[in-house]
Amino acid sequence: MVTFSFASVNNNFSFQSLLRFFDNKNLPYWLLYPLQCVNVAEAVHILFLSLGISFLMKQKYGKSLLFVLLWYGMGLLFWIVFTVFLQTVLYT
Repeated sequence: MVTFSFASVNNNFSFQSLLRFFDNKNLPYWLLYPLQCVNVAEAVHILFLSLGISFLMKQKYGKSLLFVLLWYGMGLLFWIVFTVFLQTVLYT
């Protein structure tokens, strides 16, 4: 039987994000979360989501990719702005 603890599971995907290309000690704290959100997993998620929509709706892949980028991208952008706003208001 395999057991896991909270400490043994690594949910840190920062090695796949844009944050890896910057020195996070020199960046302002409000820029850390947006750079960490733009990562390979999000890109793969967007590509597979648009592939599924194009398959189910019988649309061209480019049209469904544009649809996903508009709706998912705007939602993600709203979430990032909201989270950074909360970080700046609550933790300063």
